[in-house]
Amino acid sequence: MTFEIDVKFDRDNPVTFTVWNHGQETDVGCNEPKDPEWDVYSVRNQKWKIADGVSACRIPWLYDPPLSPEEIVPVELDYDAFHHFEIRCSHYGYSCYIDGILIQEQKHKLHPVISASCETTEEEIILKLVNVEGEEKEVTISLDCEISRGIHTETVQAPPDCVNSFEHPLAVSAVMGSTDCGAREFVYHVPAYSVSVLVMMKKSN
Repeated sequence: MTFEIDVKFDRDNPVTFTVWNHGQETDVGCNEPKDPEWDVYSVRNQKWKIADGVSACRIPWLYDPPLSPEEIVPVELDYDAFHHFEIRCSHYGYSCYIDGILIQEQKHKLHPVISASCETTEEEIILKLVNVEGEEKEVTISLDCEISRGIHTETVQAPPDCVNSFEHPLAVSAVMGSTDCGAREFVYHVPAYSVSVLVMMKKSN
């Protein structure tokens, strides 16, 4: 998708271009699973501002924090003439051109398909894993201590559109289980569309 316009403006009168970019693959690597429909989650807001000889493009937030040095590019323009501004949008970001010259590029922030957090006590290691993709993922877990062989697991797994109802009150529910390990490094298979909690008992010295 490309947005183009010819504009003439004053140096002290900023101009801002905002393009809402959406396609079935627009959110590849950003939202998982991908959003095939047009909605607020799958639209990417491309914002480009030029003010006082400075070009800045960024992924907008609810508020605009101060610009970082990486977001600022000085530009020299003849403010008595019209200039051709162009924004080229892709699945992973957008590029900004003035008079056919590339000024800046911005990449969408990618969110991991697998995310994890860990808590420890004197006796336990509690590992939480989230898989937002529609296929099982293999992860390698490395520990800095010895653990007992049996690992307690608790998993909630369901497709994104699955909900509990009066007819199916346990459609989305936790399933208790266990797996054997006993090693400092092991492979765990995280189910598709799931939240998993692994409770590992530390071996006493």
